[in-house]
Formats: sequence, structure tokens, C-alpha cells
Amino acid sequence: MSENNELDSESTIPSQSKEVAEEPLENTAELDPDSQALEDGDPDGSEEEEEAPADTDEEGEDDEGEGDEEPGEKAYEFNFMGNKLDIVGEDAEKLPLKLAEKVQEFVSGVESGNTKKSQELSALRQTVEKREESFFKLKNMNDQTLNVYAQGLAIQKEIDQLQKDDQGQPIDFNRLWTSNPDEARRRGDLINKKTGEFQATVNTVNNLEGQMNKAMNEENVRRYAEGEALVEQKIPGFKANIAPKVVAYAMERFGIPQEHAVTWPLNVPAAIAMYESMLWHNMKKKAKNKTQPNKIVLKDTTSAARDGTKRKARKAGAKGKPNPGALSPDEYEEKFLAGEIK
Repeated sequence: MSENNELDSESTIPSQSKEVAEEPLENTAELDPDSQALEDGDPDGSEEEEEAPADTDEEGEDDEGEGDEEPGEKAYEFNFMGNKLDIVGEDAEKLPLKLAEKVQEFVSGVESGNTKKSQELSALRQTVEKREESFFKLKNMNDQTLNVYAQGLAIQKEIDQLQKDDQGQPIDFNRLWTSNPDEARRRGDLINKKTGEFQATVNTVNNLEGQMNKAMNEENVRRYAEGEALVEQKIPGFKANIAPKVVAYAMERFGIPQEHAVTWPLNVPAAIAMYESMLWHNMKKKAKNKTQPNKIVLKDTTSAARDGTKRKARKAGAKGKPNPGALSPDEYEEKFLAGEIK
């Protein structure tokens, strides 16, 4: 028994020792000054360590605030030929995006059309300016030619007066040289002088007329090329493919001489109008010649109708006319070509 008690006492001793060993582990926090300081909130240690993460949290919040910035106000900008219209705030919020895109598309289309029209007007203005320049050039040349021509007429009139006496009768210079040589010499010298002036005037007029004709030919060539370009711009391929047909149509339909019809580039509106007239005439002609749909004819197949057809055939045969139904194909062709069958 004593031995068993000793064994029991020995077996209980380790368990007690374990309990005693575990107790210091549980109470180490109470004995550690550093841990005690943490619990007590020592300002030398824990507060600084706690403040650092607090700062990082604040910085993180700031960064998040910067990253999650609110989007700006809704705004639209419409641009029309450099003139800009900005719509912001409540007005922009009320305007749907699709509508804004359509408005800008419309504005861009108007701007493009306006630019095209401006270019056409600019080209037309240049054309008018060139024609005006040529017109005034020819007008000045014509005026100058007329002035010189008028001077020549005045000189010619003076020559005529020198060749007549005071009564308006032609002077006999042979008799005048005999009766009054000085007057004959004076008149002869003036006539020779005026004749030289008149001849110089004639040469000047001829020179001016030549220059004017050259300028007119150059202007016609320029207007011819200009007219071809204008018509080609409106009707592509007109010169190569359409112009011959239009010229032939103008000659046939309206009796315009060929030498005038081929000068269509000098009258662009008339050329375009003639082309449209040709299209309308051809369309009308096609519509008129269009075949009408076949009409359905209902034939009477009754016995009375068949009897009537037979009587007509017998009657035709009685009159000496061939009966088509009784002829062979060759006989029918022969009678048809001979005109016996219609």
C-alpha cells in the first residue's frame, strides 16, 4: 500500500509541476516592463508608433480623394466657321449628346456647303473680273481706234476742201499754176502734208484693228476653255461623250448652223439648257415608243361561233380567195408573199 501511495504521489508531482510551469507563462505580460508600458500607453513608445500609421492613413485618404475627383461640368462647343458657341451648366445638362452631335453635324454640313458656294462664287468673281478686264481693254482699244479714225475723217475733209474753190467746185490746178502759182504751191503743199497725215492715220487704224482682233481672239480662246471647264464641272464627260450629241440635236431639232452649234463653250447656260432639252426629248420619245401591254381577248368557242367561222371560210373560198386553213405551210408562205393572203 505504501508503495502504491508513493507511486500515486510521484504521478501527481509532474502534473503539479506543469501547472506551476504554465502559470509563469500566463503572467509574463504582467512582469514585462515593455508590455506594461504598452498597456499603460507610454508616450515614449506606443504613441509615436501609433501616430505613424495614422499619418499614412491620412495620406492614403488624400490620395484617394485626388483619384476620385468628381467629373467636370457637362459642356458642349459648337464651331461654325470659327465662331464658337459654348454651352455649359444646366443648359448642357438638358441637351442630349445625340442631339448635340446632330447639331454639330448639321453645322459642319452648312459650313462645308457654304465653303463650296464661296469657292464657286470666288471662281465666278474671277471669271467676271477677267471678262470685265477684257471688255474694258477692248473698249479702250475700240475707242482709241474710233478716235484715230475720226481724226482721219477730219483730215480727209480738209483735203477735200483744199481741192475745191470757194464755190465748192473742184480746182483745176493746171490753170491755177498758170494764173496764181503761189496759191497753187500753197494748196499743193497742204494737200501733200494732209495726205501724209491721213496715210499715217490709216496705218494707225489698221494697227489698232489688228491689235483689237488679236485681243478678241485671245479672249475667245480663254472664254472657250473657261466654258468647257464650267460645263465639265457640272456635267462630267460632256466634252468627250455628250457634246457631239448635243450639237447634232441642236442642228436637227432647232436648225442651228453647225458653225454656231460647235461654239457651245462660249454660252454655257445655253449648252446646259440644250443638253437638258435633249434628255427630255429622248425620254419623251422612249415613253411614246414603249409597247403597250398585250390585251387578253376572249374568243367565243361555242358551236355557233365555230359554224359561223366555217361559213366565212367557205364563203371566202367561193369568192376565189384561198382558205388559209386548207393550205400547207409552203403554200401559205407563197400566197402571203404574193399578197393573196393578208
